[in-house]
Amino acid sequence: VHLADGAHHNWFLLNAIEQHLPPADQPPIEIVDYYHACDHLKEGCDAAWGESSVASKVQFERLKTLLKEAEDGAERIIRTLRYQRNKAKGHPRIRLERELTYFCNQRHRMLYAHYLSLHLPIASGVMEASCKTLVTQRFNRSGMAWTITGGQAILTLRSLIQSDRWSSAWSLLQADFRKEVKVIQKQPAFPLRSRIKITSVFQNKKGNQGSKGITITEIKKRVETECQSQKCINVSVANVSRKQTTLIKSCINR
Repeated sequence: VHLADGAHHNWFLLNAIEQHLPPADQPPIEIVDYYHACDHLKEGCDAAWGESSVASKVQFERLKTLLKEAEDGAERIIRTLRYQRNKAKGHPRIRLERELTYFCNQRHRMLYAHYLSLHLPIASGVMEASCKTLVTQRFNRSGMAWTITGGQAILTLRSLIQSDRWSSAWSLLQADFRKEVKVIQKQPAFPLRSRIKITSVFQNKKGNQGSKGITITEIKKRVETECQSQKCINVSVANVSRKQTTLIKSCINR
């Protein structure tokens, strides 16, 4: 359904958008917004029966009901405006001629009784409200700036959520939005952590059975030697102070 006012560029734009969509089973149904048509009808009534006069208001209420509910509503409006145009002179005649031309050009888009029987919308108020809730409330927040690509991505996902079609649509969209990511980890020159196994026991300065104990410098030297030779380092920390333990671990895991 293409729903808009009578401006020519609106139909051109809607038809251009249609070319980028999957082929439809039937041609689009073009509908002129009913309330926009009523604005033109009100202008014609004022030209024929006087600006905002009682007669103009009465005729407007009668004719807009015919336009909406009668099968030939648009044709009856055209006959009425043509009759009033032929009677009028001067500026009212020019105004009636303009509104008559509008209804003649748009009559094939004003079959409102038929559209309502098909449960189709005849006014664009719902779409205008959608522009506010779908786009404006999300995109016009403080400090926001959007590119076309980024904005369209958010708009697509937001429209699916608000229309309760996320589950069914995601199965189609995930091919474009979900991409495989490969994480490549850089291997260290000497994979110490994979080679370290704590087994041996280093004693503190008091020693055990008269032994002297091993200083931190000697431990660091041994680790660096083993690292350079890429051998498996067997180190265990026991009976040493907390500061010594931290230094040993930092040396091994650097």
